[in-house]
Amino acid sequence: MNHLTPFVILIFLTACNDKPEEIVEDLPDNADDTVDVDDTGTDTVSPPDCGEPNEIWSGDYDLLSQGDSLCADGGAWHIKGSLLIDQSEATDLHELSCVCEISGELYINKNENLTTLSGMDSLITVAGGVRIQSNHALVDANGFNSVTSIGSLNMSNHGSLERFEGFQALTEVTESISINYLEFLSDLSGLASVQHIGGGLYIKKMPELTTLGGFSGLESIGGDLELYVNLSITDLSGLESLESVGGTLNVYNSLESLNGLDALQTIGEDLTIDYTGLVNLDGLASLSSVGGSVFIRSALTDLSGMESLTSIGGGLTVSSVASLENLSGLESVSSIGGDLNISNNMGLLNLQGLESLEEVGGGLTIYVNGGLTSLEGLASLSVVGGDLRIEQNDSLPTSQAEWLVYDSIGEDSIGGSITIVDNAAD
Repeated sequence: MNHLTPFVILIFLTACNDKPEEIVEDLPDNADDTVDVDDTGTDTVSPPDCGEPNEIWSGDYDLLSQGDSLCADGGAWHIKGSLLIDQSEATDLHELSCVCEISGELYINKNENLTTLSGMDSLITVAGGVRIQSNHALVDANGFNSVTSIGSLNMSNHGSLERFEGFQALTEVTESISINYLEFLSDLSGLASVQHIGGGLYIKKMPELTTLGGFSGLESIGGDLELYVNLSITDLSGLESLESVGGTLNVYNSLESLNGLDALQTIGEDLTIDYTGLVNLDGLASLSSVGGSVFIRSALTDLSGMESLTSIGGGLTVSSVASLENLSGLESVSSIGGDLNISNNMGLLNLQGLESLEEVGGGLTIYVNGGLTSLEGLASLSVVGGDLRIEQNDSLPTSQAEWLVYDSIGEDSIGGSITIVDNAAD
């Protein structure tokens, strides 16, 4: 004898009217037909609950080939594979509103009629990556606002995209975020809740992007932070919460200031500042260690802003910085694990700023610094692990080089060969 059983649909947090128990019939192909059994022995469908989806699709689901029937009978679905929305006729994603979890990847590619990402409001987790690429009619990325965790996010090549306001509940990305070739997008405000990125953050070729304010909650990046050819970004405002970069920090092109990195304390691998409009390194005041190498080639007039940096695990290269007169800003650096290379800095007059440097684990090269007249900034240096080369510094007296090698460091404390040639006569 049938009886009535009240229940609550948890995902919507609204009470439903009493409803007869339903016998599970005609599930789609690939669906797992496991059902609940109540204490009378009757098979029943569990209430939709995205905390524990009651319908399983095993394998990939392709909207183009398998159609939009997945959500026709309701339920809360877990796709144990990837969801492919590829070259479909969809204009939005409402036909997939029943999907709560995806074990694989969410792939949205080349859907010529897709104008918005809205519709999949039940989706909470994507264990694999979210790849949204080449949807040329897409103007609004406002969607996926219940998603809290994904493997990775790749957004690229959407020629009409103007707004990125989705993913507002997203706090953790276990792999990387890559956003590039979005030529009309000016901000990334939808990502303000992201606190941790397990891999890298890559933002490339976004000509209208003016701010990184969309990452205001970001505290750590496990991999690289790379900003490349974003011509309207002049500083790093928006990254004020960022404390650590586990990989490499690469800064190129249009930047005029590093303001915004004030909380950054550690870089696990390299720091590269290459061909930017920077005149100083203000913004790195909290940076205390770089695990890899530091490479500086820019329009800098001084290195002020790095006064908290005490150790460099790899090498330090200061090259082709024409307006640099000394190395003030590096006063706290006591050890360099790799090579120290100071070359082609035509305005460099002395090595003031390196007074605390005691050890260079690799080689020391001072090469083609036309205005250099003194090496006394290296007076505390006591160990050079590799080769030492002081060459073609037109204004540097040879006696200065000999003093550094034989009187200050000591020939026995240099691990490799010694070359002192083509410097100025005394």
